[in-house]
Amino acid sequence: IASNSTLKKLSELKITCHLQPSHWLSDHDWLENKIGDLNQEAFPWRRLQELGISFFFGSDAPITPSSVGLTHKALSGSELAKVPALLGDPWRYMSHQDTSWTPGTYTMFDENLNPTQVVFRGKHLS
Repeated sequence: IASNSTLKKLSELKITCHLQPSHWLSDHDWLENKIGDLNQEAFPWRRLQELGISFFFGSDAPITPSSVGLTHKALSGSELAKVPALLGDPWRYMSHQDTSWTPGTYTMFDENLNPTQVVFRGKHLS
């Protein structure tokens, strides 16, 4: 849950958050039953935007499949369930350098591919 005090600390630290919207698809019913309206604070992308806290979307594959389509579905579905909607184009949060991988590796979208396909660029570990 992203409380106001947690978000304040995040904004002071100038860090980048990694969010996994696809979890909303599997967790929203359970969360709503267990924590009620607090479930809106479990998916804080809009609040992060409003506070200027940097973030990107991803998944925790293989637990939840890595899928841009599932991320988009979660963003749309969560908005209908009254989770504060993401402002602007969600695609800008789905392409980023991932420094935890091999240096120079990043995800990106290729306009010549289906928009749900992600291309991994950079060095591959053998």
